[in-house]
Amino acid sequence: MGKKRKRFLLIICYFSLLMFWHCKVEAKVAVWYLPHPDDETIGMADAIHTSVQNHINNYIIYFTKGGASQARHFLRGVDGKKYHLTKEELEQARINETLAALQVLGVGPENVLFFNFSEGNIPLQAAIKIISLYVNLFPDAIHSTVSYHDPHEDHKILAQALSAVNEIYKNRLTVRYYHVYIYNQKGPLPKNVATVSVKSPEIKRKAIDEYYKWEPTNGRYAVGAHSTPKLFEHAKTAEYEYIDMRSTTYRSMSKPASFRLFLNGLGLTYQITHRFSFGLDWEFNKQFYSSPRVEFSFPDRIPFIQTKGGMGFCGQNNLWHWLMGMELLDNYFCEYNFFCSGGGQIKLGVVSKW
Repeated sequence: MGKKRKRFLLIICYFSLLMFWHCKVEAKVAVWYLPHPDDETIGMADAIHTSVQNHINNYIIYFTKGGASQARHFLRGVDGKKYHLTKEELEQARINETLAALQVLGVGPENVLFFNFSEGNIPLQAAIKIISLYVNLFPDAIHSTVSYHDPHEDHKILAQALSAVNEIYKNRLTVRYYHVYIYNQKGPLPKNVATVSVKSPEIKRKAIDEYYKWEPTNGRYAVGAHSTPKLFEHAKTAEYEYIDMRSTTYRSMSKPASFRLFLNGLGLTYQITHRFSFGLDWEFNKQFYSSPRVEFSFPDRIPFIQTKGGMGFCGQNNLWHWLMGMELLDNYFCEYNFFCSGGGQIKLGVVSKW
């Protein structure tokens, strides 16, 4: 009995190694690294489907389950009834609609993996390690993720992570960076963005339709359609998908310094760590005076908006103050300073990072 069992285990090991060798050496592979459920269908559905049509093994890796979306508080059914989901229910609902969309594109659930990092707070080093694992397994694969230029912190982190791994491999990997939020953009395309014609528009539309399905008994709450309706609508009718023409290196994507201009002054900010920054404003009110500040960036929960908090010292009246503010589209800011002695000050202006 012992010999038969050993022989059986040896046979299993042999076939497991054979299957791994076949996948690693002979089969073509594409690995897609996504920050949130639905990014794949909005930004690269046709690319994934085309990859499947070309007999490439596709592995989809999600770094979050999308449980931080505020859509769970205002879901409304076709009967007009409001639904409020828990974080866990929302995550499962997003997974359900994402797996359904991927099935339309030709990718089965056995090729999909969900990590559970916090939205707006994916650790860069953890992302680098995970991507490195798949690159070690499939160095000749096509490795794709979202663009650094998407206005969401999680997107920037994954783009930085893939670029960092590519640098480790002397930029020899085949890497692609797809834009997700670009479908809401008006006007000319940004520089260094290439258009790729959608080859199967009907398939992409069917995949997007999965995010509109309302079947509460099956755990389907049309979360995608509730959270970013315009983005889905624009992506559904778009003739193209958008990809960065060239891969920016990890170092050059880091922009630790920023300049800001507001109604009665200007300021400089330097990013000390991923979350903390030090800044100095020069304000004019009959005479110039300087105001230092320390800021903390909160996890990015809402696209296009980065919220911040901190404290500073007003050089005009020598008072400490708390500050709360936000950056919009990486180019505009709004800030309110609460003085410890009472009262406050509003600052509105523009931001330029380099």
